[in-house]
Amino acid sequence: MATLDAGGLSTGQVAVTTAATLVCTAGASEADNDGVLLVSSTSATVFVGGSSSVTATNGFPIGLTPVLFPSSGAAPMTVYAICSSSTATVSYALPG
Repeated sequence: MATLDAGGLSTGQVAVTTAATLVCTAGASEADNDGVLLVSSTSATVFVGGSSSVTATNGFPIGLTPVLFPSSGAAPMTVYAICSSSTATVSYALPG
């Protein structure tokens, strides 16, 4: 996981396979975190969820269009991702 913290914005890219992979934790260092923006690098659908038990059946699908997952900032929000049959790079951006 590569992370760049530039002026309060943390960004990174994570390789995702058919095994659940930790993408990021939003709100871990910033109490007023508003959420995380996610996008996949490929047209293959990536599924995201809040634990390492995310699957293609129970995860939320993301693709080439960025998706914002809001957070109250009251507690850290962990994001995991999985591909059903291929690999992808998931990019994220969040305050931090």
